[in-house]
Amino acid sequence: MNLNEQERLAKLLKKYLAGKATPEEESYITEWYNQLNFEQSSSFNKDEDMENQKLNNWIELNSRIQKTSYRGVRNKFKSTQKKRRKALAWVGAMLVFFCIAYQWYTVSYLTDLSKSSLAYVSQQNKTTSTLRVTLSDGTLVWLEPLAEIKYPKRFKGASRNIMLNGKAFLDVARDPQHPFLVKGEAVDVQVLGTSFEVDFNSKKQEASVLVRSGEVAVTPTKQSLPGFFNFLEPTKEKTYLLPNESSRLNTKSKNLLKSKLAADYWTKQIIKSQLIFKETPLAEIITKLEDQHKVAIRMQNPQLKSCTLTAYFYDQPLEVKLEMICKSIGANYKADHDKFIIFGNGCSL
Repeated sequence: MNLNEQERLAKLLKKYLAGKATPEEESYITEWYNQLNFEQSSSFNKDEDMENQKLNNWIELNSRIQKTSYRGVRNKFKSTQKKRRKALAWVGAMLVFFCIAYQWYTVSYLTDLSKSSLAYVSQQNKTTSTLRVTLSDGTLVWLEPLAEIKYPKRFKGASRNIMLNGKAFLDVARDPQHPFLVKGEAVDVQVLGTSFEVDFNSKKQEASVLVRSGEVAVTPTKQSLPGFFNFLEPTKEKTYLLPNESSRLNTKSKNLLKSKLAADYWTKQIIKSQLIFKETPLAEIITKLEDQHKVAIRMQNPQLKSCTLTAYFYDQPLEVKLEMICKSIGANYKADHDKFIIFGNGCSL
């Protein structure tokens, strides 16, 4: 927030505490203040004790401001002029405290961002083909050409946050205790464990989310707020998407449209190419199949990686390919939330 925006905010706060704010201004102040706690608790991975302390400070500050607004003070102390002056002094003190606390929060916010960025990895796909990125929790991301991703070397904290620009497909490792958040310029996408495609195209002024499995929540960012109130945060209204549903946000008109995908959409996204293997390690074969079908395939027993296979695949469904592999090495497979697990005793060297 720049200096001019801070001065404007300070004027609004003075009107608010003096009981002179319009209903619209009161709504914006309440919305902005509530959002401070939301951003603090979800956007960055901070030290847990520091996070809790900051959150408690803001909760207490909010409670004290609500109790000492000028209207409430005037009604409570209207019996004597002395008590009125005491109440006004208290309101003034609270305003000073609020401004100091806000400045402290801003500095701390930027400092934490700077510190957290040191643990992040930035990667851009500068090739003409899809680039695969594996995150520390096992999540797989396939970046299309020119797409960029920023992610921590290792996830910490209550949520798993990454930043993305461009087009990509994600197969998120399931972890209900740690929601996965994809932050874009125009929208944020929150999931537990699912597979979906995103296309955050700033040139086309569009942000699209398409779901293959699971459920995601799409939330517009502050880019949806116009003019003077750009420094505020949006109301965080979420649009929920189920399998074979999509949403498209026009960042210029601010319209978010939800629609159904064609029944064969995901089938058409599979890259049809022949795969020929000759005494190839199973781990290498699995990687090729994951990239072709954009799905996670796990081997329950590490000894399965020592198996080798001679095979030819082309246009068969993934389930047929896995069945052929398992029969060749005496193993089995099962589907688990749009992911596949191969289990067996492994192969002797």
